[in-house]
Amino acid sequence: MSTLKICPVCASDNIVKETSKKDFVEIKGEKIELYSTVTVCQDCGETFASLKDEMELINRAREIYRNRHGIPSPGQILEFKNRYRLSLRDMEKLTGISFKTIDRYLKGSIPDPSNSTLLKIFLNFPYVVYKFLCDEKFSSEKYNFSRKKASEAIPFKIISYKTDASCSMNPVYHISQENEKKWTKTTSYTTSSLTA
Repeated sequence: MSTLKICPVCASDNIVKETSKKDFVEIKGEKIELYSTVTVCQDCGETFASLKDEMELINRAREIYRNRHGIPSPGQILEFKNRYRLSLRDMEKLTGISFKTIDRYLKGSIPDPSNSTLLKIFLNFPYVVYKFLCDEKFSSEKYNFSRKKASEAIPFKIISYKTDASCSMNPVYHISQENEKKWTKTTSYTTSSLTA
């Protein structure tokens, strides 16, 4: 709520508080339409908004933009960071996105398309997280919890690792019975549709 008592344009004290008005905020070249709360002077018709109200409007527009384009929100990124107990430096090591950039995303900035895609992969595919956490740069004991959390989220179990001549690790998978039923159902549907 505004604490404005006198209009800075006409010096009138006849100010109406909390009026709603249609606003447009441009995010990455796209106009987002939403309503904002402003203070209006009844004498000259000038409208005013506090910096806090303007920031809230921008944050709401960013959220609408994120939802339209399927971009991870600051809350989703923070939840991922906390789930695996990663610091910003660990996130940088894992994703290749600088820790300062990740910090900006956590504060509400919109990721560029390539970083957005990369973050979506890490957020939605725990096997990718697990595979990266098995890398040499995550070999310390510090990351045992993170690896365990990632492996628990994978819908299949990793039985063992086989190492080939190039020293790359290739896991052997075991699909759980529930996922095997889904897989069989999908496969038989696909196979029958191809043969028909």
